Amino acid sequence: MRARIIDRWDAARASYWFVPTIMALGAVAAAALSLDLDRRVGPDALRTVFTGSAEGARSVLSVIATAMITVAGVTFAIALAAMTLASSQFGPRLLRNFMRDLGNQFVLGTFLATFVFSLLVLGAIRGPDEGAPFVPEVSFNIAVIATLASTMVLIYFIHHAATMIQVAHIVSSATADLVRDVDRLFPPAAPDAAPHDPWQPAGPGAPALATEVGYVEVIDLDGLARTAEHRDIVIRLVGHPGSFVVTGDVLAEVWPAERANEQARRSVAGHFIMGPQRTEQQDVGFTLQQLVQVALRALSPAINDPFTAAMCVDRLGAVLSRIVVRPVPPAERLVRGRVRIIAPPPTFEHLVDSAFGEIRRNGRSQLGLTIRLLLTLEGVARRAVRAEDRALIAAEARLVMDGFATDTLLPDERRRLEVAHRSCIAASSGPDRPGVSPAADPAGDPAPADASTADGDAG
Repeated sequence: MRARIIDRWDAARASYWFVPTIMALGAVAAAALSLDLDRRVGPDALRTVFTGSAEGARSVLSVIATAMITVAGVTFAIALAAMTLASSQFGPRLLRNFMRDLGNQFVLGTFLATFVFSLLVLGAIRGPDEGAPFVPEVSFNIAVIATLASTMVLIYFIHHAATMIQVAHIVSSATADLVRDVDRLFPPAAPDAAPHDPWQPAGPGAPALATEVGYVEVIDLDGLARTAEHRDIVIRLVGHPGSFVVTGDVLAEVWPAERANEQARRSVAGHFIMGPQRTEQQDVGFTLQQLVQVALRALSPAINDPFTAAMCVDRLGAVLSRIVVRPVPPAERLVRGRVRIIAPPPTFEHLVDSAFGEIRRNGRSQLGLTIRLLLTLEGVARRAVRAEDRALIAAEARLVMDGFATDTLLPDERRRLEVAHRSCIAASSGPDRPGVSPAADPAGDPAPADASTADGDAG
């Protein structure tokens, strides 16, 4: 249930209606309170800036309301234009980041809230020819102050919109999401494993099947653990966050099979929350592909911007450097000392291929980017504490070299490429090393070893 609530909350956060609606409702409450204060204290009880007539107050509030709803429309149009530009330039996967941006939502909500407040105060004004005259001076002055604040918010939005479409901001934002997912999947210190009997499957398991089509957005692991303990079963996950399933696909296997009746299998499948698209909640591959997509767009012939691709390689290398110094999380999840869930984490081999595979294949004609890849892999290898991780890095470096067309290189270019390759292979050799923590946060300072010499190679 908690995972489903988080999924719904994330969907609301990634919308342009939730925050503005909350702020508009807040404006309704504020208008009711301020008008009630005006009725209680009277026009002469408080010193206010405005002491004019009902007609003057109506004129000003009408101008404020008209201006706010107009600016709100312009703001929304600018936000849509920025998202369209980002989608065409950097890829559609990044649209969700723009939708989730609190700055845009707050700006739109500010204009709508000021409009709603002004409209409600405008409707409460009564002139001398309309019975008992009522000019809510406190509410009027609050509307004027809100308008001045909205002007400052408009200036902020112009700056924010210009910043959002800059590639450095986009790459940094995607990296922050990726670091958050990596920290969740690969915590800095592995939890102390409680002693438990090793689990061995006894015969084939009973499959828990998908009942709908879509992407696995979230898996409620806590709910699965409660179900497994209550029914005294073991659940091995087959589907994972980000995988696409159709009706009848196996989401999980349940042991022992004789305890996995139809109700139990449906209960297990119910903890897999499906949706129309991948999300970043538990899917590290989705956030990783955001950076990869920016790099691939930059390498396309229409854009041809290897410097942006090199920036993405730096960030991807920083995130991998964050992983290789941390322990591999266990696949088994215990409940009261007994294995209840088998959920293998993403392998380092899969992460390396997902990060660099497509960039390597699409940038094989870019000498500077290829050298940058090798230098980044070298930086990751120097931090790696496990020999098997460094072996995978060495294998990736060989693929980088094998895929590059060296027959068109000049002798000096070939030498630079070979030196970078040999340096990467040398850093990848050796036995396991004791765990170390980089001096700086790898995601915040992504420069690999000798990156200063690679800046001029990206082109």
